[in-house]
Amino acid sequence: YPAINSSENEIRIVDLYPAGNFDDPLEIGVRKANLSDSPTYDALSYVWNPVDTDALDEQEYDGEVQIKNMPGCHLSIGENLESALRHLRDKKRVLPMWIDAICIDQHNVRERNHQVQLMSKLYSTARHVMIWLGPSDRESEIILKSIKQGYDESNEQVRAFPDFLDYLEEFLERDWFRRVWIVQELTLAKIDPIVVCG
Repeated sequence: YPAINSSENEIRIVDLYPAGNFDDPLEIGVRKANLSDSPTYDALSYVWNPVDTDALDEQEYDGEVQIKNMPGCHLSIGENLESALRHLRDKKRVLPMWIDAICIDQHNVRERNHQVQLMSKLYSTARHVMIWLGPSDRESEIILKSIKQGYDESNEQVRAFPDFLDYLEEFLERDWFRRVWIVQELTLAKIDPIVVCG
């Protein structure tokens, strides 16, 4: 990793490179930035190690990303983060992101402590806060569509699924909703967060 200056507001930003296909290898760049310079990036809010393994893709992942600007360097990441990156990456453009598991040197306690102190600034200055809830399923698609349209008992979508409230309860049991940090990540977002589910 490029070293960051803990006495400054320095952070690392991940550039998530585009890919034509979902299964293409994950490629990123890692670069330094100073929060005082107002860099453009999206902050990812997700669960490192979900307890609810049903919320993970059925797809097999290799748990590895290639860091393009560090030749020969690969980084191991968790299955949920790999799933998020595969679903979020664009087909044509590079997405600058702040992702705690990658942007913070997890082996450097001093750096981790310093970056945790910057969390409020990291989320409040991000262009968007991207919330990764995990892969979609039939129930999550129904819930998100209903939320987008506005919940109303007379809504055709709600009436068509008598189990709607059961679906909602199951949806809210996803691991992301149990995280302690979500209040901070949600309230600090300068605009409404973008919720991604599959």
